[in-house]
Order: sequence, then structure tokens, then C-alpha cells
Amino acid sequence: MVQIAHLPTEIIARILHHVTSRRDLFTCALVNQWFYQTTTPILWRSLTFTSDEALVAFASTTLAHHPSLGHHVHHLQSGTYPNGITFDDIVRIKTNHALTDSAFQHLIHVCPHLTSVRLENCGITQASLAVLIHHTGPRLRCLVLKSCPHLCPDVYLPMLLPVTTNDAGGCPVLDTLEISAATTSWTNRALTALHQLSHLTRFAIDGAPSSFLRQLLLNDNVWAPRLTCLHIDNGYDLGDDDLLPFLKTHRLLQDIRLPAGQYTDATLDAMRLCLPALRRVDLSFTYAITRRGVRALVMGCPRLTFMDLFSCCGVEADQFPEAHGECLMNGGGGGGGASGFAAYDAELLHLDEQTMHRIRLSKHQDDIGLHGLAVV
Repeated sequence: MVQIAHLPTEIIARILHHVTSRRDLFTCALVNQWFYQTTTPILWRSLTFTSDEALVAFASTTLAHHPSLGHHVHHLQSGTYPNGITFDDIVRIKTNHALTDSAFQHLIHVCPHLTSVRLENCGITQASLAVLIHHTGPRLRCLVLKSCPHLCPDVYLPMLLPVTTNDAGGCPVLDTLEISAATTSWTNRALTALHQLSHLTRFAIDGAPSSFLRQLLLNDNVWAPRLTCLHIDNGYDLGDDDLLPFLKTHRLLQDIRLPAGQYTDATLDAMRLCLPALRRVDLSFTYAITRRGVRALVMGCPRLTFMDLFSCCGVEADQFPEAHGECLMNGGGGGGGASGFAAYDAELLHLDEQTMHRIRLSKHQDDIGLHGLAVV
């Protein structure tokens, strides 16, 4: 008969990974020295704090006295996140001004396996970011910096690049970059640095002026050719001419967020023809797109499952009888579509997977010419 003491440590570790209660894990750690050594990395792998003050206290007490525990930390969460979101082998730090330079730099040194860092409304300075980049090196794959008043893109973006070709091996190889800052923070220095981050697969930017965004998108060389996600917020003056060339050279895009732009059906047609893997689109507050462009996009992109159309005044609820109540404002929760009540009382919020499936099966006269649209 095989006893538990005869099982390999790897098997015990796999079993303990399925234990969800921290209380039960603590109990397992007290069984014997073998269980303690096996359970400790699992206990410390994922840490959640209800406030940033608690995170600071943890860094200055527990990790200060037991720095070896930081080697097990892969997932560090401060603040609240929506249910159902999991982060595997990454560290996300959502902070506020409670996190100082000294506390943040201490975290960096005692948690050597950071691969992803998220800072929101954080009061750290450029010096701490330089320490982070130097300490993580090529391990850093995801960097999110939002509304951090002391961090300026034209200073920190060049930090992500090697000073010389000999330094390339010690620099981050980012695949995810999400940044936002005040309009005055974007210069040619930041633009040049962004154009050299060629490994990005996910990019989000907020607060940059339209002139900066145009230069970013209309680069002569194909920037970030493996990009699958592009989010541009507050690009109020961007239009078809700014986006179409970019769409034609980035055929892997799956997730596009472009609210409040000056785009027309020409942009929707380009998405339909150039982006066969497109799954999500956000064109909320885009006033010039029409029913024809939206329905053609749905018909021509079979993988598309969600489209945000909030406050798109050129697209009306009664033009989409397939939309059920959850897709409509003042539409109730039923599944009868816009035709189930006074259409003028409803506003189309979005199209979801169920609605798009109905559209693709539609025999509506206006859609006859849309069936069989080719994706080139």
C-alpha cells in the first residue's frame, strides 16, 4: 500500500495547488517539515490586500523581517478587482499615493520574480521606475502606468530601451504596455521610444494629443506587427485617414477600442477586409458610422462577439431588431428585441454574441447583399 510519505514532492505540490482555503493550507504547513517546505511557496504565491496601506505595512514588516518569502511571490494584488479575474505568474500592483519610493523599491528587491506591474494613481517617481526596469530586466513583460503624476512618458519610455546594443539582453521585452498621462507629457522622445518597442502585442494609450497619435499610427515602418490589442482613448480628432493604413499592416488585431473618434463606415469596412481574427470593437461615441457599416462588419467578421455602440447616434435600436433587452437602454431584460416595445424609447448600447448570431442568420432584405462577404 502506497503511503503519502512515499509520494514525490511534485505530486504533493500538485495536490496542494487544488486547496483553495488558506486556512487549510496553513494547516498543511504544520503537518511536518516536508509539508511546510512544499506548502510555503503556494501560500505566498498569491497575496491579496484590501488597501494600499496594508500593502505598505506588509512590505515594511513581514517582508522586511523575512525577505526570503518574497522569492515565492508571483501575484501581488492591492485593492479590489472584478470577480473572475485571475493572474497567473504575474504581479499586479494597484496603488495610490500611499506607496512611496522607498516602499516600492523594497518590494522590487524582495520580489525578484516580477513579470508584470500595474501602477495606478501612484506617487512614485522616475527613480523607482528605473530601479524596477533595472531589477526585472527581460523578465518584465507587462507594464501598466496610469495617472501617475510624477511619471512622464518622455522620460520613462526611453528607459525601456537599451542604451547600446550590448545592453539589449538586460532590457524588458514588453508584450503589454498600457500608459496614460497629461497631454503635455508627450514629446518626440516618447514617440521615438514607442516606435522601437516592436514586440508589443497589447497597447493602450490615454491622454496623448491627436498629433502624437497620428505620428504613432502613420509610422513609415510597420510598428509592433504582432499587435493583437489596440486601445486609444480620447483620440477625438482621429479619423479614417489616420487609422486605415495601420489596419492594413496589422492583420492580427483582435481587440480594438477607439471611442469618440471621427471614424466612418470606411473604417468598419477596413476592419472587415483586413482583420479576420477580430473579436471585440469599441466605437462608442462615434457619430458617423451607420447601420450598413455595422451590419457589414458583423457579417464579414465571423469571430466578432462584441461591439460597443453606446451613444452612436447614426446607429439606432430599431435598425437592429435582433438585439435583445440587455443590448438596449430602456429595453428591459427580455429577448424579444427592439421590436418588442416602442423603438424610440430604446438606445442601442452594444451588440453581443447572441445578437450577432441572429444578424448572421438574418433574412432581412437589406442584408441579402452582405451574406458571403469575403475577408481578404
